[in-house]
Amino acid sequence: MMDLSFFQKNGYQVLKQVINPQIISSIHTFLQTEKEKTLNCIQQSVAFSSHADLCEKIAELLSDESNFKLLDHDLRNMLSGHLSLESRLNPILHLVPKDPLIQEICRQLLPNKEVRLHLPPTARFVLPNNVYAATPAHQDISYNKHVEDFFVLWIPYCKIDEQCGGVIVQKDTGNLPEQLSSEKRQFWLNGIPDLGYEKIHCTMEAGDALLLNKWIIHQSAGNTSDRIRYSSDFRFFCGNSSKHYLDMKSWKVVAPNS
Repeated sequence: MMDLSFFQKNGYQVLKQVINPQIISSIHTFLQTEKEKTLNCIQQSVAFSSHADLCEKIAELLSDESNFKLLDHDLRNMLSGHLSLESRLNPILHLVPKDPLIQEICRQLLPNKEVRLHLPPTARFVLPNNVYAATPAHQDISYNKHVEDFFVLWIPYCKIDEQCGGVIVQKDTGNLPEQLSSEKRQFWLNGIPDLGYEKIHCTMEAGDALLLNKWIIHQSAGNTSDRIRYSSDFRFFCGNSSKHYLDMKSWKVVAPNS
């Protein structure tokens, strides 16, 4: 049985080499292909000559908040490194919840309960120096009011070092009450103010996974490398949901109120 005691105590845990290498390779290839499709879509609205040029254009857009708010929501999603809804609903991402080790984690953290996967999972690509792709400090509870008992599994499909960046967790915040009371936002929620907790950058290898509970304060680390960061995250839960989910017994998609 996998030892998840660190997670139970601290609200986060890096799990070493828990994702099958074939799954990592298959999803990485898929994300690379979908990234190119996304960049082609962006090109239709924001002309750019290179990845660096695009990131400069994004920074220019951010400098004028009034104009930025007028951008199409789907375009803002893509500029922040999110792949399309169609990409995120692709069954290839179901390889992760179907993996026996991931199912064991679910059984330990949600014992004797029917485990479900929120749809769609997140699938992202972060270009070097894309400042808009960095998620501010937050707790996942603030983004997921539609489910009660859940945990998040964040998976990188490349090496996460100090340059490529990944997830920064704030130590000793795994049991804090929710810090953000307002759900109003243009895209990201406003970041939680710095409360003085120690920040830990979770460096990882492809094949590792990061467990996060719904209370732990965390944020994105910037990608200052010359590599594109690919990742996905999955929200496993039990109980009811007002949004679509994947039933992990039948492996069928269940619609709200069905």
